Amino acid sequence: MADTALKSANVEVVAYSSPAHGTSFSNEAILVISGDSGAVRQAVISAREIGKNRTGDAGRRTEKRSPLLHLISARLIHEIEKI
Repeated sequence: MADTALKSANVEVVAYSSPAHGTSFSNEAILVISGDSGAVRQAVISAREIGKNRTGDAGRRTEKRSPLLHLISARLIHEIEKI
């Protein structure tokens, strides 16, 4: 997902955490990116689509969404509304 996010838009890595570096969660990676709002939005949407495909959510309309993918979308929308 991180690879797709970085390749899909003109964004820069601000910070990165993984289980071996900066976070204690066993399967979590955190990527913080920066760029203009349109580029960041495109990067997150592209990464989200890859995540949906990998978790089996692609093409499904359900109320049970992956909490991580929902959190990404919620944070993006919240930050865009601030601008």
